[in-house]
Amino acid sequence: MTGLLFARQHPYMRVILIFYRNFLWPAIGISLFACWLIWMSGSWHFIAASFWMKVVTNLFLGLSIHIFSPNQLPFFNNLGYNTIILYTYTFLFDMMLWLLLSWVTIEILL
Repeated sequence: MTGLLFARQHPYMRVILIFYRNFLWPAIGISLFACWLIWMSGSWHFIAASFWMKVVTNLFLGLSIHIFSPNQLPFFNNLGYNTIILYTYTFLFDMMLWLLLSWVTIEILL
């Protein structure tokens, strides 16, 4: 993941991607499940329910990382990254990935 073009230009993005690896597979799986739900509904109107499902599951994923893997946070804190900012930017990055996947699903559907 460090070979991405934008990750080379922005060191903060590299840290977000490293932190995102903690819950990459569950987050992508939930995003794909939400896209599958949109696909099965046959309409873009289901995107609101899919959005809230994604928000709630992201909060639970972040909480589980914070509770069950707290030993990783001092590494990022020693690099000078605040824990709240780290979670916020990771959440926003994951929601942008979900939005991109949902947009592709809707474009294929329509």
